[in-house]
Amino acid sequence: MPRSFQHGSITSFCKLQNSIRSNIPSGHYISCLLWEILRVCEEENYEGLKVTYGYSKDKRPDKKQIMSGMITNELGLPLYTETLDGNTADTVWLPDAMRHFRDLFGEMYSDSIFIADSKLVNKKNFGVLFDKTNPFSFISRCPEKFCSRIAEKTVSEAYSLNEWEYVGPCCKDEESKRATKYEVQGFDKIVHGNECRLVVFRKLDGDERLANESKKEREKIEEGIKKEFKKPFACEADARKAMDEFAKKYKPSLFNVTFEIQEETIEKRPKGRPSKSQQKLKITSEFYVKLKSLEQNKEKMEKRHQSLETVVLITNVPFDTKNNKEIFQLYKNQQVVETNFEELKKPSMFYRIFLEKPERIEALLMLLHVSLLVRVLMRITARENLKKENEPLRIDFGRSILKNPTAEKMLRLLSFHYIMTIDGKRVIITKNGKVDHLNKLLKLLGLNLESG
Repeated sequence: MPRSFQHGSITSFCKLQNSIRSNIPSGHYISCLLWEILRVCEEENYEGLKVTYGYSKDKRPDKKQIMSGMITNELGLPLYTETLDGNTADTVWLPDAMRHFRDLFGEMYSDSIFIADSKLVNKKNFGVLFDKTNPFSFISRCPEKFCSRIAEKTVSEAYSLNEWEYVGPCCKDEESKRATKYEVQGFDKIVHGNECRLVVFRKLDGDERLANESKKEREKIEEGIKKEFKKPFACEADARKAMDEFAKKYKPSLFNVTFEIQEETIEKRPKGRPSKSQQKLKITSEFYVKLKSLEQNKEKMEKRHQSLETVVLITNVPFDTKNNKEIFQLYKNQQVVETNFEELKKPSMFYRIFLEKPERIEALLMLLHVSLLVRVLMRITARENLKKENEPLRIDFGRSILKNPTAEKMLRLLSFHYIMTIDGKRVIITKNGKVDHLNKLLKLLGLNLESG
């Protein structure tokens, strides 16, 4: 199996080889909530792991946290892990991750592609990527506001030229009938003084997505109108103020909303018996805000349409090394690393930490990373050996065919079997009565009963 090196949803690397398929390394960091107040981290001159407040992906800014960074291979196999302070930002760790990769693998990094999410792309990081002594090849999603909105301008240029090249499905599910199909245009650009390629991919199902979003947004606006203007206003000024606030709230909307104010007069008879000098009826006015029109904003619809159906990638990898479709495939394949961190975030692994000492937290994370390594090895080994089987294995639940098993699936299937030694003899007890299933499961993991 070819070697590869990765750095997750945050980042990936790809080793280029001419004789075998490309390898995509990638990596990531995650946050872990702390449910104890660690005052030792707040002491003066403290230099250890800082358990502190930071941006919480779990939407718990009230809890202290730590971060976990990791470099893995393209299959998610952890090669390097690091426990980070709770306020570490991905934009800060990304350059560090590149340096870690370079230090760990020496000259090998020069044959690799650093694949990252849009947090990689900023002017400061370009200094690292295009370093004259140790440059990096990279692929990333181009941020909206980067370099005077170069992504938006390139999309407009692509639609203006309309020279799309059909490339079909670009991901692992290419054989699926439901796989998204793409068209592409590539452009050579100078970005902060450096030669780059901007590759614009257009999904061919963008019209359907826009129609669904437009429908939902219209329903949301209509519901908001019913809620905000259900009751009348005492004066016209209040009605107009409410209209202005509503327009401000829905300013980014794809629709143009116009209202009209309707005045209604009400005659009210005063309470009690009126005097001879008092009018018998009291006339008041109420002001109702009514929807006059709700029409699509053509300019916003067109921009949103382009945004929904396009993905803009930025890279410095030459076209003769990786064509446009291959660039997109490499970028999309970093999803494999997300699976790793979904494993770590499970309650069965760790999510909340109830330890008091930072050094114990670091020790816990080391053990959890080792356990993740074992789980990933189980998944990789089982899937590779499953490909070697001549016939489908009906050893999944309900005697269904086992396909792309995860470590959790393998552990659950193994849990149906018990092995005991009685009077020197090995006895196998199975809940489903299929002893041969255990042999097949162990074989997929590269083990056997004789190995102990």
